[in-house]
Amino acid sequence: MNLILFGPPGAGKGTQAKYLVKKLNGFQISTGDMLRDEIRKDTEIGKKIINNMNEGKFVDDEIVNKLLERIIFDPQKKNKQKKRKILEKRSDDDADTILKRYDTYMDITKPVLEYYSKNKNFHEIDGSMEIINIYQKIEEILD
Repeated sequence: MNLILFGPPGAGKGTQAKYLVKKLNGFQISTGDMLRDEIRKDTEIGKKIINNMNEGKFVDDEIVNKLLERIIFDPQKKNKQKKRKILEKRSDDDADTILKRYDTYMDITKPVLEYYSKNKNFHEIDGSMEIINIYQKIEEILD
């Protein structure tokens, strides 16, 4: 089963993904974690990413796709991603950047969400509820 969690920055996608990984004995690929890892390593890709993130822009699809391919086609990296937790202050956590990221989400990602919302397997959940209530709604959908 493949699940995609959509939501604006700070909506709790990562929090719910942790629950789902445990419940389904699955694997989570967090593009955000992958991007922050490149920044932490100070790679060339990381330098491009940090510029976009600091301006509240989305990272180019080409970069994200390249990072996804690394994980998908290298099981060792998949296992490292699975075990690793990053507890660090994100460079994209200040109020101005969060607002820019939210505006970018509304302009670019929301239309994609509207497209998928026409699919019979699409389910919308109110993300403003308590974390446990959101998880219970997800469980109801999966059961």
